Amino acid sequence: MRTAAIVVTGNEILDGSTTDTSSGWICRQVSGRGASTLQICTVPDVKERIELALGQAFALRPNLVLTLGGLGPTRDDLTIPAVAGYAGLPLRPDGRALAIVERRYRELAGQGRIAEPDSEETRRAREKMALFPEGGEAIFNDVGAAPALHLVVRDTGILSLPGVPAELKSIVLNHSAHVFERWLGAGAFGNVNIVTSSNDESALDAALRDFDAASQRDVYLKSRARRFGDDVRMLVTLSARGPSRASVSARLAEALQAFGKTLQDHGLDILDRSYEAWDD
Repeated sequence: MRTAAIVVTGNEILDGSTTDTSSGWICRQVSGRGASTLQICTVPDVKERIELALGQAFALRPNLVLTLGGLGPTRDDLTIPAVAGYAGLPLRPDGRALAIVERRYRELAGQGRIAEPDSEETRRAREKMALFPEGGEAIFNDVGAAPALHLVVRDTGILSLPGVPAELKSIVLNHSAHVFERWLGAGAFGNVNIVTSSNDESALDAALRDFDAASQRDVYLKSRARRFGDDVRMLVTLSARGPSRASVSARLAEALQAFGKTLQDHGLDILDRSYEAWDD
């Protein structure tokens, strides 16, 4: 199975003033290719801390490391310098990245959304977004101005994306399919959400353990805790990854049948179920 690791940057996430929704969305994109996310790590806008998080991510030996946030023009946008520092590569003006930045600011000015720069400081701040590690690939951003970065480090891919959700999603969906295809390939993910006859999660534990002991299907089984009450029924999710929706559906159908029998062995039943799947 191919894998990914995610590094999220932003003091605003760590102090609670902003909620990180992007990492969950990225996990769904990874799963949709039949791959798995090994870890999400959130760090402040400190270059040394970002480099440390990159080292921890690489230690997991993923196929792809994704960074979210820190690509903008201001002094606390430090992800690209941190990636360059971790990779041991010099930062240099990148022609394609600069062309992207200049094009986007011309478009934004033409739409009346920003003014033309009136100071050298503003120009330098914009040019900062075109400083890339040697060998990096600049990827177009059609929502914001900062290009994304694709870089290969020791046979592992890095994709650095902006933190603004609209920018991140547009880049992933419209401009970086080749990156995901190269490092994660194609595949699918699916799950079955089950309503059991139990109203007590602890009463499900023996059935879950028996299923795990007998299962050779590479299917993950997870109970979903809810409040206590006579009207409550515990939820369980079966999930699987594979090369196609058809293969995932077949594995889940087999696992569902086996889990239903395991529940019956423990005096429990499946009351309802719903299936969900997605791919790249």
